[in-house]
Amino acid sequence: MGVVNKEIPLGSYTVSIESVRKIYKGLQRTVDEEADLALAKWELLPDQTKEQSEAQKKEVRAKAFKVTVSLYAEDGSRTYGETEEIFDLPENAPFVTKIYMTNQTAFKAIANTNPANLFELMLDFSQPPLLDANNVVSSPTYNASKLTIGSVREGWLAGTEKIVLSHLDKRHRFRTRLHAPFAYDHGLMAFGFPFGFYACWLASDLVDKWTTNNQFLRTAAYVYIVVASLWVYRVLFGYTKWAFPLAELKEQRSRPKVHRAFWWGLVALLAGKVFWDFFDPYLSIAHWFGTSIP
Repeated sequence: MGVVNKEIPLGSYTVSIESVRKIYKGLQRTVDEEADLALAKWELLPDQTKEQSEAQKKEVRAKAFKVTVSLYAEDGSRTYGETEEIFDLPENAPFVTKIYMTNQTAFKAIANTNPANLFELMLDFSQPPLLDANNVVSSPTYNASKLTIGSVREGWLAGTEKIVLSHLDKRHRFRTRLHAPFAYDHGLMAFGFPFGFYACWLASDLVDKWTTNNQFLRTAAYVYIVVASLWVYRVLFGYTKWAFPLAELKEQRSRPKVHRAFWWGLVALLAGKVFWDFFDPYLSIAHWFGTSIP
């Protein structure tokens, strides 16, 4: 089997720090197995004794065959570790934006070349800005989370992929659709323009009163209301993506959870207002009995 390279975008997921720890331990086990296979082929050099060869093998195994981890925080700091203790986050730890694991760094530092079977895992928990001026609003949310595998063995390829994916909770259809391409455009047709027309309807009496006998000002006022409503929709769309991030570390859920509670309250308030405005005349007793109540 030749070298096979596979890149797996992770999409939308949530994961706990304990699950990340399990991923690390699982990947370290595969690296240990790789060390057993590689060092079993170790040949004794002509100028070496058996004891020297065994000592060198032990040193290579300890230094080259290990999973290294980098934790990137919101405050710009970076923590590097080679053991699972790196995942013992203190309660006041800054917001973790990325976790990177690989077996490439340690091996290359000793052998000056990449291992035959390697992986790179990036877990990206960064959140897009509320109003992202750097990307087209219709574009999908950028997230660097992915698993890259290079292998000359099918077992390494399948095993590494299974270890990572089995510990990620990917049951997030709403988030997947929210951050997908053209989600903004679909929402614009379903909610943005109807919201603009609804705002025009609410303001119609006031607009007619202020623009008496001036059709141009009346038309301009309604156009302005629609444009302003679409801007509000864009802000709310960005806020929704911020409250429901594409990837989330469960231990850091408190901040998005507060915004999700506010988001649901806002949705309930707007839905209740729209429902009452449109259906209140049909729910009144006077409507059903065909009489007017003073």
